[in-house]
Amino acid sequence: MVGPVSARKVIGYGRVISDKRAEIESGLALQKDLIERSALREGWEIVGFVTDSGTDVMAAARRPGFGDALATVDGGAAAAIVVTDLSLLTHSIRDFVRLVARSRNDGWALIALDKGFDTAGSEGELLADVLATFDRGKGRAQRPAARDLPADREPHPAAAPGRRLAPGNR
Repeated sequence: MVGPVSARKVIGYGRVISDKRAEIESGLALQKDLIERSALREGWEIVGFVTDSGTDVMAAARRPGFGDALATVDGGAAAAIVVTDLSLLTHSIRDFVRLVARSRNDGWALIALDKGFDTAGSEGELLADVLATFDRGKGRAQRPAARDLPADREPHPAAAPGRRLAPGNR
């Protein structure tokens, strides 16, 4: 487990999903300000603030700015990555679970200010465990359920692959 992040070095990460320059600049400035105010309150030292912008949706680790944040914590220059809003980090539970697992394995923390989520604390670890369990169960629930259909029946045409329909809708 990572120790408390107070009096530790952190790197801020900001992201704006837009292609409009004014929205990008104001959004990133607001995120940087929120991270700086949190750092003052918590006693963190900010070693940098990296950003991504644009409309591309991809796994966090594939974004250039977040890649820089990962390199900073992997290199030991910071003990945590701080984001203002968890949804700016990722919309995918699977991607989030991978990031949390990486932070645990590599000994750095992930902090989301909007949720009060901090993998350095016991509550953050518990939430990460719950999400990881949910992610594992979600994979099992999405498997095709051919065994549940009579052999002479085809799946309902509206059924997405791997999605079960209620018994009355088959």
